[in-house]
Amino acid sequence: MLRQSVRLPIGPHKLEIRRRFSGGYRHPGGSIRKLDSTAGRWRATSSRPPVTGLAPQNFLRSRNRGILARIGRETLMSEAGEQQAEQPLPTYVIEGARSSRSRCKTCRRKIDKGALRLGILIEGPYGIGYMWHHLNCAARRQFDRVREAYEQEAWLNAKEPPNKLPGIETLELQQQKDEERRKKKRDIPYVEIDPSGRAKCKHCDETMEKGSVRVVLGRGVYFGSQVRVAPITVHPRCVVGELEKEDCETEAPGLIDALRANSDEFDDVLFATTVSEIGELPEAEDEGSVSERAAIDIRPDC
Repeated sequence: MLRQSVRLPIGPHKLEIRRRFSGGYRHPGGSIRKLDSTAGRWRATSSRPPVTGLAPQNFLRSRNRGILARIGRETLMSEAGEQQAEQPLPTYVIEGARSSRSRCKTCRRKIDKGALRLGILIEGPYGIGYMWHHLNCAARRQFDRVREAYEQEAWLNAKEPPNKLPGIETLELQQQKDEERRKKKRDIPYVEIDPSGRAKCKHCDETMEKGSVRVVLGRGVYFGSQVRVAPITVHPRCVVGELEKEDCETEAPGLIDALRANSDEFDDVLFATTVSEIGELPEAEDEGSVSERAAIDIRPDC
């Protein structure tokens, strides 16, 4: 005896059903159903007792397959986590950057993909991870850590060990050169000779001649509530005008003495000529004159 047929509307969205099940399919209730294209519905062609049990292959095709897959993933993840916990991360890693998303903690610049970098293991508020540095930047500022990484052969800890690395002697030479350059760095203000002839005076915007004398002053650069002093070069004749600007961080009182102290290797005759070219410096205003001028400015007009 045929069971009651279930009407199935035939429309454009059912074309795929027609194509796939035109040969019939087995209903979960046990009957075999085929598509009656003339009536537009599925008809049961035979009746069988419902399936009471599922074979192993049919069980995997049921909706419980998703549950089994999730349980399997969780088991694998837990086992991987246990293995990772058992194997602590190495202290140092030397590798080529796998992407261009990381930044060097020394120079604050982006580490390009493929560039050599040194990872130093740290424990922060969000867990354990690596602080990345350009290998050359780390050699200039943290050479002891670079030496330890080379002794431990930290490039073997990388997922893809780099093909070529600079020798420890080359990195040590870079560190020594950087140390000498920092020692030679002079305090602002000072006097020097223009080495190239490409610089421009930051006051008059004129190009300075090669071999001419220039004065280095400090200009304030503001970052919110922070102020940093950046060196600027000016002609000796433009020093007075630059000192009168609000963003000039070099003070006029004691300027000549500071120039002499910070320019030890400068020729004395040339220095005297530079001082005469600078001219008379503006005098500092005492607190009394400033308060008196402020009192005059706020008086109402009579």
